[in-house]
Amino acid sequence: MKKLPVAKHLLFSSAVLCAFVSAGQVTVEAAETAEAKQSQPVEGLATDQEAVKVSDQIAQEAPLKTQENISSATDSREQINDQDPTFEQVVTPVKETEIPTTVEAGQEPGSRFSLAILPDTQFYSRYATEAEGDQFNAAYGSEPFAAQTQWIADHADDYGIAMTLHVGDVVDQANKPAQWQVASEAMEILEANQEPYLIIAGNHDIGGQPLENGQRPYYGYYTDVFPSERAQKNATFQGRGPNDAHEYHIFNVDGQDFLVLGLSWGAEGAELDWAEAVLKENPETPTILVSHQLINNDTVTSQALKTPFGEVFWTG
Repeated sequence: MKKLPVAKHLLFSSAVLCAFVSAGQVTVEAAETAEAKQSQPVEGLATDQEAVKVSDQIAQEAPLKTQENISSATDSREQINDQDPTFEQVVTPVKETEIPTTVEAGQEPGSRFSLAILPDTQFYSRYATEAEGDQFNAAYGSEPFAAQTQWIADHADDYGIAMTLHVGDVVDQANKPAQWQVASEAMEILEANQEPYLIIAGNHDIGGQPLENGQRPYYGYYTDVFPSERAQKNATFQGRGPNDAHEYHIFNVDGQDFLVLGLSWGAEGAELDWAEAVLKENPETPTILVSHQLINNDTVTSQALKTPFGEVFWTG
């Protein structure tokens, strides 16, 4: 099998980014959150290296961080600052993000747009369910997943958002229908506002652990909620590949086409061959590749780690 040719293309994989693309130059900006306080992290989060256990034996979850925990963390940071004069706290002021408009003298402005990225919404989906205490509504009166897609719909024109890209881990526990319901309703907001999106499955969204125990990935949980018929509602949609779990879109800005190729976690064999064929059919079209967990990170050293999926993806 040939490795997937992705040179000179833009790659998103489990990243919180908003990219402004202009005349071949990409500037990365930090994505704004719809409600900063709603996205308090959940303690004890599982890492992408942990297996998706499709059973009723689910690890006990930890509650959302309390104000006491947050205050304790702040106090510790201030203590470090007092003890170490070299410690410098960098504070970046929050301000409205503007699409860059500067063009070098004598150059024609290129296509300018932004992409909204939704990464790893698994805990938004899980902790908004009744089984988990509907924690976000209980604490804040709203759900962060729906708040984010509503923000995208409300500000798409303001920020020139051409598409929304979900990079996988839509839910935390693939065999829990209530979590998929939360995700489905959040993405329906984009559909209702005719805002195109691509969504792929992450390792938390499937059954089986391909490449690790010989199983083929089971995408049925994902495709039951996001089948090709639903993907076709997007004006940008072009088609899906094997297993109905991988898709590509083409959007146009100022007369310039851009291709977005989405490969769900665990893609291999015929799926990568399909992706290579899509690229060969569009050799001159700038391509944005969306996938999930092509690399991982060491939680102690923060060093990049190889993953079985990434090895298959890059080397074939």
